[in-house]
Amino acid sequence: MDSSLLVIILFALFAIVMDRLGKKGRKLPRAPKRPEPSATLPPPLPRPWPSQRSGQTESAKGRLGFKIPEIKGAPPAPGHIDAGGVYREAGAVLKEQHELQQEEQAARRHHEAYEQAKRLEEARIRAEEQAAYTRDAKIPQGDAGGPRTILPMLTPESAQQAVVLAEILGEPRAHRPGRWQQHHRHE
Repeated sequence: MDSSLLVIILFALFAIVMDRLGKKGRKLPRAPKRPEPSATLPPPLPRPWPSQRSGQTESAKGRLGFKIPEIKGAPPAPGHIDAGGVYREAGAVLKEQHELQQEEQAARRHHEAYEQAKRLEEARIRAEEQAAYTRDAKIPQGDAGGPRTILPMLTPESAQQAVVLAEILGEPRAHRPGRWQQHHRHE
């Protein structure tokens, strides 16, 4: 048993010595040096030419060597250009809005006419079905058009008949809650 303990101690010492020797011989590689951001960025973009407006024609003349002539019939400067950069004549926008409004009104009228025709067709079909039902059921024409009452007229004779029918068709008396059942519940 002493020999097994001695072997374990020797193995632990050997592992410690080898670990220390292994660290001295092995060097970690250096991290690569990162270049500066200014060295890796692309060169700046050239500036665009200034837009040609009335005050900048002299700078264009100096750059081109000649003056750009005025074009007859050309659209006027920025006053009549919309947000999208498209030139529009003075009444064009109003004309487009008017045409769009007329198209919407025509579509609305067409839809209303369609709905009206649909309602008329449904009413015609309903009337035909009602006439066919009246004819098949052999209902006299005078009764079919008049108002129908859901309940019959209440008279003393009809009330008496209702009580008799309720007794005949209703629940048997033995199953109805009675006076004797209430007394048994309270006792």
